[in-house]
Amino acid sequence: MLPWVVLAVAAAVALYFGGPLLLPLDQVRAQEEFTGLERHLAAHYANLDWMVSHRKVDLPALDRTTRERLRGAWVRVQAQSAIREFVTAFNDPHLRAGWPQGQAVDAPVAPGSTLTCAGLGYENRNVGFQVPFEGVPGWRPYSMTPFPSGRVGPVGVVRIGHFGEDGYRSLCEQVGVGKDRRDTQLRVRGALQHKLRGTLEAFTSTGVRTVLVDLTGNGGGTEWAEEAARLFTAGPLVRQRPVLAQAACDRMGIWRDEPVCPLLPPGDLLSLAGLGAWTGPTAILMDARSGSATEDFIVRLRESGVAWSLGERSAGAGCGYVDGGAPVTLAHIGIEVRPPNCARFTREGVNEIEGLAPDLPIPISRLPGVDAAVAVLRALSATQ
Repeated sequence: MLPWVVLAVAAAVALYFGGPLLLPLDQVRAQEEFTGLERHLAAHYANLDWMVSHRKVDLPALDRTTRERLRGAWVRVQAQSAIREFVTAFNDPHLRAGWPQGQAVDAPVAPGSTLTCAGLGYENRNVGFQVPFEGVPGWRPYSMTPFPSGRVGPVGVVRIGHFGEDGYRSLCEQVGVGKDRRDTQLRVRGALQHKLRGTLEAFTSTGVRTVLVDLTGNGGGTEWAEEAARLFTAGPLVRQRPVLAQAACDRMGIWRDEPVCPLLPPGDLLSLAGLGAWTGPTAILMDARSGSATEDFIVRLRESGVAWSLGERSAGAGCGYVDGGAPVTLAHIGIEVRPPNCARFTREGVNEIEGLAPDLPIPISRLPGVDAAVAVLRALSATQ
């Protein structure tokens, strides 16, 4: 491709994204910003020590490679590419690089502005079944939104497509916006909890003996997952408490493979009281896109002896952002890096970013259409 064509394409990209991608790069400032990024990650990236000790990420080599790329960059888009590759090397779904994120859920609203669900970023995400249980012979539907549900023989199936309140715009519009973002979130959460409780109570009243919670494709959301989990038992839910990154020393030596103080404090157990909307046997269906808050939901129920799981290994996203996380902006390079500032571990001490193996593996992603649903229901039947 001719040089002028390359420049034209790059200029079009710059105009499209609205960023000064083709501005000259100050090499000294770029290196300083990268050093600042490493310092920030050493103090706030909750999974950094796990990456070194368990995934054997070579931090000194990664540092050298990224600095060499920055030295060879002459415009900001090249530096941004170097930072993105640096971030990608960790293979952590919650460690992200990109344009600055939207406002936090508790961010103030401009005086005089009118709050709407759409304006707050709520959208109607697809909540329908991805494993088509509704196509199984004998399916008896209960409800469709926001939690599609039904019954096949003694098994009641309920789908939770998202654990983020902002994926349910229609429900937000039904309950109405609150005084601010946080108040609106809590309103929607309360309505979701009420509707999920109603579905589970309907299962109880109609003689369902086992509930299957379909979490396929549920990439997570918020702490509402904790509240939802409480509906599936009358007893306690106990798991390792999520831990926040708390650097007690200068940890920059980690980039030179030097010993440093731990980033995470010792964990303890967290117990939540069950709400008892359903108290019978529970199974959880998961796949490679079940992650983040969904993994928290799964661990809470499994490790408390409330549920078992089937399907495929989870996404391995683990804990994400507490109070907005710990984003850092590289102003001159023109990119924001957002590391997860919390980590969650199973009772065996495994970081959830390694993914959760199902108790009963079923290759649902490789089974066509209704065959996947039939395989899951047969597996459930065999365990009764």
